[in-house]
Amino acid sequence: MAATNMWNKCLSNFKNHSFITTNQKLLSFRYILGRHAGLCTAVKPYAFHPKTRTLESDIQALYLTKTIQKEGLPDSLQKSILDDTLTDKMMDRFRQCVVQTRLFNYEGERSTKTTCALPLMLNMMKVVWSEANSFPGLNDMSLSHKPHVSAVWKRHDDAIQVSGNLGYLLSSKTLLSPYVPADSLKETEEIKLESLDLIAPVFNLLRVASNCETDTGFYDGTPYPHAHTLVLVNTENKWSTRERCAQGLMFTFGRLVNQATNLHGNQMGKILKEPLTAQCVVSDGYKLSFIIYQLNTLDFSSDEGVKNIAWVLPGMKMYEKALLEEVIPESGQYETKVEGFNRDCFEIFTNLITNGTLR
Repeated sequence: MAATNMWNKCLSNFKNHSFITTNQKLLSFRYILGRHAGLCTAVKPYAFHPKTRTLESDIQALYLTKTIQKEGLPDSLQKSILDDTLTDKMMDRFRQCVVQTRLFNYEGERSTKTTCALPLMLNMMKVVWSEANSFPGLNDMSLSHKPHVSAVWKRHDDAIQVSGNLGYLLSSKTLLSPYVPADSLKETEEIKLESLDLIAPVFNLLRVASNCETDTGFYDGTPYPHAHTLVLVNTENKWSTRERCAQGLMFTFGRLVNQATNLHGNQMGKILKEPLTAQCVVSDGYKLSFIIYQLNTLDFSSDEGVKNIAWVLPGMKMYEKALLEEVIPESGQYETKVEGFNRDCFEIFTNLITNGTLR
């Protein structure tokens, strides 16, 4: 009956308007039907998608998500959690990953850090996953390729949407522990957001037609409902480390907003009952950037009150060069070498992927 009434109402709008085309009638019917179904089809949010680059992308991302940034990572993620034997074993395998992707197993006429970025990252994750006996929680995680995400929120008077299919997502059966407990979040009220030297907070963002629905990219009842680590490989030539970090921050934030509203029953405009945490690793094939994001509030109406927190460690070099050198001239014997191999970078990567997996 309701659908019939809506149809009659739609038709009444076109009475005595023979100049309106069939397509225009159909579009108007969809618009009216969407409004009656509770969809905000008339709203055009400012969109942040996988190709979005803005002028001050990192500062803009912090402002739009009401986030304060802390330099570096929490201490627990910068200290090695492995014993010396396991550390040496994994570092040797990481070094071998660099050698294999840069010097041997690659497609095309020549190997570059850009073309080998994705194979290197997949091999690095495989190294960590192969140690599931040491990290039992890895068996309670899944890896998804480019799962869709869509999250919409209102920042002051502007509707913002982050959406798209991007990266690899590690999902877990269990939540990551927050780094700042709920009873200690009052200190974030004292910290002011970094000022944005732009004409408007949404500068360089385009408006798009949207139904403003949230989407986790997974069916309800998935056995791995909690976002653990988002892994992004971005080899766009003109992108800076700041822009890559902004992308990671926005999409990690979008995942947590969906999780907070769809899974934990939090309401937009309210402070979370319990903070939610997720991680992000961004690679350009040469450097890794690490982001820890803690979602504390869904109240984006003002710059005051409790704020979200992001720990960012940008642009750590993985290595300098991968070389294939002849041992003795004209002998046909060669040896591989990785110059400037950064153990600290690979240890932090291991710490993030295995975070919360020790029992």
